[in-house]
Amino acid sequence: MKNLNRAFYQLVSIVFHPLLIFLYLLFIMSAINPYDFTAFQGENRFLLYFQIIISSLLLPAIAIVMMYSLGLVSSVELGDSKERMFPFIAAAVFYLWLFANFIYNPNIPKMLNVILFAAILGLFFSMVINLFVRLSIHCLGMGSLLGALVLIYFDWITLFSRDLFWGAESMVYLIVLAIICAGLVGTARLQLGVHTIKEVYVGYLVGLICPFLSFFLIDWLFYG
Repeated sequence: MKNLNRAFYQLVSIVFHPLLIFLYLLFIMSAINPYDFTAFQGENRFLLYFQIIISSLLLPAIAIVMMYSLGLVSSVELGDSKERMFPFIAAAVFYLWLFANFIYNPNIPKMLNVILFAAILGLFFSMVINLFVRLSIHCLGMGSLLGALVLIYFDWITLFSRDLFWGAESMVYLIVLAIICAGLVGTARLQLGVHTIKEVYVGYLVGLICPFLSFFLIDWLFYG
């Protein structure tokens, strides 16, 4: 039973891996308000998803594997706080490159840029905080997911006149589900013994702040 529980918590950690959170939000945005993506039809929609998957998932993952093979990190799970800096920098570079291509593209939904910039803020905050506390990146990702869903909801409710696929009640259910999943991820990290309760809560807090900070900063820096 103990091995079964451990396998379940490891599966939870994989399903909600931080590198997957931005993709989940992309697909949720596409389902909630497809009108935001009308400029991307057919092959263009495929190319958009391909670009995002390559830059936000595959390249950072390949970078971590290469660092592991070169001995720069002792584990792909990045358990050592001192070894986390190189993967964080690599991921930040790829996310910044994607953001630089998106921010002045009028076809990219503003909320997608907000979420992407929030991921960049989360990486830079993690680099600094990691010098003092080995915060949980999984919990940071789930905090960001929850914060982003709240922002998407408030953005969505201004569009009631449109024929959207999701109702307001469905959005609330989705946010509640995200809260449950966030709690499950935190529990998994504690049960696997990879983080303390302090590291889990610091991750949640930083992750939750980043989308809201991004929402205000992006207007000031780029849309003002």
